[in-house]
Amino acid sequence: MIDSDGKLYAVYYSQLFVSADAGVTWTTVAVNLFQNGQFITKVGPAGVFVIWGYGGVYVSTNKGVAWTQISTLQWAGEPGLVANAAGDIFAG
Repeated sequence: MIDSDGKLYAVYYSQLFVSADAGVTWTTVAVNLFQNGQFITKVGPAGVFVIWGYGGVYVSTNKGVAWTQISTLQWAGEPGLVANAAGDIFAG
């Protein structure tokens, strides 16, 4: 996923990676926070990221600094996610 500041974000199972140089180098920014995270996307207001996969759905409202699990449902495909202006995320 590419954020508005040009940084690249990638998730691989329980790890989150970020690159500030178009993918030349990657830094691990989170380890063991997600259970089988498969996908990452931006939702709603700036800085709201969502990771989902077979271990549930996780949300960050500060560009991946802190994460909260909002669902334990397993998502094999992309869930229908929308957010309001306050940053509340709804899955359907």
